[in-house]
Amino acid sequence: MAGQKANWWDENRPTYDRIKATLYATFPATFTPSFPLPLHHAVKQELLSYSDPLNVTKEELDIFLKFWTSRTEYLECAVVTKGRYDINGKRVSPLQHNHLRHFQHRLTRRRPVLRESLQGA
Repeated sequence: MAGQKANWWDENRPTYDRIKATLYATFPATFTPSFPLPLHHAVKQELLSYSDPLNVTKEELDIFLKFWTSRTEYLECAVVTKGRYDINGKRVSPLQHNHLRHFQHRLTRRRPVLRESLQGA
C-alpha cells in the first residue's frame, strides 16, 4: 500500500507543482506555502471558472486539491482560523464543528504531542 501511494505521488507531483505555482501567483491571499487558508466547499467550481487563464482540467485540480488539503499546514490553519475561505482570501463561512474535530483528529494522528492541547479546543 505504501508503495502504491509513493508511486501515485511520484506520477502526480509535476501536476501538483505546476498548479501550485499558478495558484500561488494568481491567488496569493489564499494559496500560500506557510499559511494555506481552509477552502470553502465550492472552491473547485470557483477555480474551474478560471480554467482558461489557469489552464487546469478538473482531473488535475482534483489531484492538486487532494494533496493541498491534506498538508499539515492546511490542517493547522483550519484549526486556528475556524473558517472557510474563497479563492481571494475572503472568509465565507465558519468551519462546522464536526469538520473542526476532523481536522484536529487528523493533526493529532500526525503530531501526537498536539493531542493534549487540542482536547481543550
